[in-house]
Amino acid sequence: MQREVGGELKVENRKDRFRIYPDPILMRKAIPVRDIDGEVKDIADEMIEAMIAHQGIGLAAPQIGILKAMTVVDMGGGVRVFINPEVIEREGESVFEEGCLSLPSVEIPVRRRETILLRAWDLDGKEMNLELTGLTSRVHQHEIDHLHGVLIIHHISQLKRDLVIRKMFKDLKRSREKATPCEGLSRLFASLRASCRTGRSHGHEPRTQTEESPESSSSSIFADIFFDVGSFDVVIPIPKRGIGKS
Repeated sequence: MQREVGGELKVENRKDRFRIYPDPILMRKAIPVRDIDGEVKDIADEMIEAMIAHQGIGLAAPQIGILKAMTVVDMGGGVRVFINPEVIEREGESVFEEGCLSLPSVEIPVRRRETILLRAWDLDGKEMNLELTGLTSRVHQHEIDHLHGVLIIHHISQLKRDLVIRKMFKDLKRSREKATPCEGLSRLFASLRASCRTGRSHGHEPRTQTEESPESSSSSIFADIFFDVGSFDVVIPIPKRGIGKS
C-alpha cells in the first residue's frame, strides 16, 4: 500500500516490496535528502537488503517504493551508499547492454558517458567526489537515471520499447506458470546478475520533452498482459535477511 503525506509518497511495508515496471513510482522523480537521520539510515539498510536479496549490483530507492534520492552500489568491493548523487562532469561515450531489476529479463544496449565525476554524500554526511570509468561509471549513471524516473527502456524508440515490454510480460507470465513468482523472478534476476559479472552492466539519458510517457503508452497497450499476470502483484516479496554478502 502507498499513500501521500505532505506531498511525498509514503509506502507501507516497503521493506517487503520490490517495484516492477509499469509501477508508476518508477517514473517519478526522487526527492533530495535534506537531513541524514535515522530514517535515512534505515532506508539505506532496506535498500541493501533488497539489492542483495535480488542479486543486484546497484539499486535506487524508488525501486523499493521510496522517493528519496539515494542509491546503493556493490561492484565487488563492498556495498556503498550514495545520498543525493549527481554527475557533475563527463567525457567519452560507449554503448553497452544493460539489464534492470525492475525490468526482469530485459537487456538493452544503452549509450552512456565513459568517464564521470560523481558527487554524493555518505551516511556520515561526508561529501564524496569520485572519478569513475567503465562499468562502475555506467552502473552509477543507471541508478541516477532511476532517481529521475528514467529506465533503460526510455533509451530506445517507442516501437522497440513496446516489443520489449510485451516480451517481458510474457516471460513473467511463463515464470508464474512454472513456479511461484518469487522463485521464477529470482531465476531471472540471477541471470541478469551473471550477465553483469561477465561484461554487461546493470543498469539511461532522460526522455525528450516530445516523447510519449510510458504511463500513457506501454502501460495501456499491454494492459491485457499485465493484468493477466497481475495476481503476482508486480511486487516481489523480499525475504528478511542480514545485511552483507551471502
